[in-house]
Amino acid sequence: MTPSSASPFVFVLLLFLPTLLFLTGEASSGEVSFDLEARGVYEDNLSGSAVDAEKQGDFYTILGASFSLDTQTESAYSLFLRGDAARYLYRRYSDLNASTLGIAAGITRNFGYSLAASLSLKSRIRDFPGGQRDGRAYGGALALRHRISFRHWMTGEYEYERNSAGADIYSYKGHRAGAVLGSFLTRRVVLQLGYSFLTRKYEDEFRTRTVFHTLSSGISRQVAEDLYVQAEYHRQFISSNAPETGHSNNIYSLGILYSF
Repeated sequence: MTPSSASPFVFVLLLFLPTLLFLTGEASSGEVSFDLEARGVYEDNLSGSAVDAEKQGDFYTILGASFSLDTQTESAYSLFLRGDAARYLYRRYSDLNASTLGIAAGITRNFGYSLAASLSLKSRIRDFPGGQRDGRAYGGALALRHRISFRHWMTGEYEYERNSAGADIYSYKGHRAGAVLGSFLTRRVVLQLGYSFLTRKYEDEFRTRTVFHTLSSGISRQVAEDLYVQAEYHRQFISSNAPETGHSNNIYSLGILYSF
């Protein structure tokens, strides 16, 4: 990691750590958790951007690890720090193989038992073969979580991302908004249904703009202590001012998650 690529991470930490140190004296509890994940994904249409217009479907594997640090205080506020790393391995399109490293820091405000709002800063590094796709991204997110009942909840989120890549055709400004409805079907089974809207404006000479509408569904089953099996299906509708990119996409995934 070069100093220039690390700078967004340093920026996030410099904003977060003073607040964390200030509230440490008021902290009443804290929690650290770790996740390890292996997932297989198949997409039947990868031509969602101008540079990938000729690509078709492919299967790929995701190997990931993440951590979460939550600090509770005696007030209605809490702080969190998240980090993750992942490796993407494609069967056909090796130019899409990627290593990613991300970090997010933020604050949550609880409004009673049923409603919470959080604000966070995010940064991510992406590394691809060849260097042109390599990117340094930063942005922020605003999220709301509403507990409808003991078994049902809803979340909504808006996120902004600015990605600077090795080539302008991979650099973009993105806006994403989405909502998810979750439900415990049983004590061990969780069902989630969602919708998201994503728009990216690229910095190539044509100022390409791509829009994604995604309908999502997922189910998670606890099969042992700290071990979960997850299956997801996503239906994407893609439109763009670039030729040969207005398509639909089906995304199927099956994975295993170890959370401790």
